[in-house]
Amino acid sequence: EHADDGAAMAGAMDFVAPADGATNRIGAQAFTMGDRGAIGVTYTRAAGRFDFGVGVAASENRTAGKVGIGLSW
Repeated sequence: EHADDGAAMAGAMDFVAPADGATNRIGAQAFTMGDRGAIGVTYTRAAGRFDFGVGVAASENRTAGKVGIGLSW
């Protein structure tokens, strides 16, 4: 049960890079696993060769957060 909650929340916090020419992206995701589901919201910002993302997700009775940073070349 807890594993399904965690997997659903992780799946609902998927970072995606902004579209070509854009620097910011807000995304909304939904994910289900077994009988568990979660919704998430993410924000990604690209600045030159770096990108930064933050996300939050919630299932029926749990919440999770995620932060990431990347470098492209």
